[in-house]
Amino acid sequence: MNQPKQNRVTKKWAMAAVRATLFLSLMCILVPSKAQYLFKEHYELKVSQFCLDCGNPQAEPPYDMASRLLTAFDQKSLNKIQGDIYVQILVDSTGRAQLLSADNQTNVKSKKLRLQEAVNSIMWKPAVGDGGYQSVQLLLQFEGDRFYIQRLSFSQRDNEPAKEPKKTDRKLSHTFKTYNTANSDLPWNMSRAVCEDPSGAIWMGTDQGLVCLKDGKMKVYNQKNSPLTTDPRDPNDLHAIMALATDSEGRLWVSQGCDLFIIDGDQWTHFDKNNSPIGWCTGFGRDKQGNLWVPTFHGAYRYADNNWIVVDSINHPLPWNNIFNVFVDSRNRKWIGTSKGSVVMVDGSPETFEDTPFGIKDITLDEMLEDSKGNLWMSVYGSDDKPTNAIRCFDSEGKWHEYECPLLKNWKECSVADIELDEKRGELWISVYHIGLLMYNIAQDKWELYTPENSLLPDSYIEDIHLDHEGHLWVATFGGFAVTE
Repeated sequence: MNQPKQNRVTKKWAMAAVRATLFLSLMCILVPSKAQYLFKEHYELKVSQFCLDCGNPQAEPPYDMASRLLTAFDQKSLNKIQGDIYVQILVDSTGRAQLLSADNQTNVKSKKLRLQEAVNSIMWKPAVGDGGYQSVQLLLQFEGDRFYIQRLSFSQRDNEPAKEPKKTDRKLSHTFKTYNTANSDLPWNMSRAVCEDPSGAIWMGTDQGLVCLKDGKMKVYNQKNSPLTTDPRDPNDLHAIMALATDSEGRLWVSQGCDLFIIDGDQWTHFDKNNSPIGWCTGFGRDKQGNLWVPTFHGAYRYADNNWIVVDSINHPLPWNNIFNVFVDSRNRKWIGTSKGSVVMVDGSPETFEDTPFGIKDITLDEMLEDSKGNLWMSVYGSDDKPTNAIRCFDSEGKWHEYECPLLKNWKECSVADIELDEKRGELWISVYHIGLLMYNIAQDKWELYTPENSLLPDSYIEDIHLDHEGHLWVATFGGFAVTE
C-alpha cells in the first residue's frame, strides 16, 4: 500500500497527514460485544458481524480525509484541543463509515467535538472481496497546530516480538516471561483470554485456537481436533476465543461469541442460538457464591441443573438489559451493572447509594471481585458526558473508597479492561487499554506502570488478566501472553 500524500489545511491547522499501514491478517469477528468495542466510548449499531481489515484491497479513506474531518469538527473546539483520539470505524460494502467506539484522550469531549458526526460524514472506498463490514482503527492526533491521522494495524506481523531483547526498568517490582509464536507453540499472538483450571493447567484463548499449557507443554485445540467454530467463508479461519472461565464444578467455559462450549475432561458441550438463550457472549463473571454468569445484550444468564436462569429487567429493576456484569457477594447482595446504570439487590430491594458520593445509578459496574475480608473491588465508568472511570472499593464496613492513578494523566478518560487482586502481596492489578498494566500496592499506596517500553509486556492491548494459584499474574495481550516471574 502506497503512502498517501500529505494534505494542507488552510485553517488553524498547518498540516494534516494520513498515513496507512499494511494489514495482512484476515480475522473474522462477530458483534455486538463488549470485547469488540475496542474503546470505552460505545456507539451502538445494529450490525450482525464484521471483520478486522479484511478484503483485498482493504477499505481506503478519501485522500483529503484530514481536511474533511477538520471541516466537520466543532470549530470552537479546534482552537483548544490537544491530545489523541483512538477511533474504531466500521466501513460497509458501499463505503459508508460509522463510528463504533472511541478512546478520547484530549481535553475536549467527543460530543462537544462532534466526533461521531464527523466520522460518519465521510465516505470511504469500500473493501473488495468481503461484502460485509470491515473494522478499521485510526489514531487522530492533535499536536499544537497540527493534525495527523494514522491507520493502526492488527496484523500478526505487527505483534511479532522484537529481535533485540528489551531492557526492563529495574525499579519495577515484577518481571515477565512471554509466550508468542516465535518462542512457543502458540498458534497466534492476538489473544483475549486466559484462566487456570483446578488441575493447575493454564488455558489461553487466541484468535486462531485454544491452548492448554500444562507441565511446560502446550496442546493446541483448533478446527481439526475440536468442535470450535470457523468462519463460514473460510473453514481454516477460526472464530476468536473471546473469554475463558471455570465454573464451580471445575469445567472450562469457552466463548467464541455466538458459540459457547463447556469442556469437562474430553467431553465438549456446545451451546448456540439453537439450543440456548445466549445469542452473544464475550465475557464470563465468577462471583463469590461460585456462580458463573454469562452477560449478554439481553440479560445475564446462569447455567444450573441443565437450565438457564436469567437476570433481566423483567425480574429486576434494571435500567437496561445490556448487562456487563452480575456479581453475588458473600453477603448474598447481587450487584448488576448495565450500560445505562447499575443496581444492587439487597434482600429483594434495589440500592443505588444515591445518598453517598459514590452512587451507581448512572455508572456501569464492570469488573468486580471480593477479597477474603469481604471488601469488594470494582472498576466503574460513567457516560460520555460524565466520565467516571475509577477503581473503587466497598469495604466490609460499608464504606466507599476511590483510587486514582497519579501516573496517568486523564485517568478518568482511560478504559479499564480487567482487575485482579493478589492478597498475599497486597497488590491490585489493573489492565488499561492502550496504556499497559498498572500495579497498586495497597499498604504502601504505591503505583507502578508496566508498558511494552519499560518491560517485557508484549503489547499495550490487554483484554484479560488472571492470577494463578501460585500468585503468578497471566496477561493476555494482542502480542502474545506474559506471566510474572
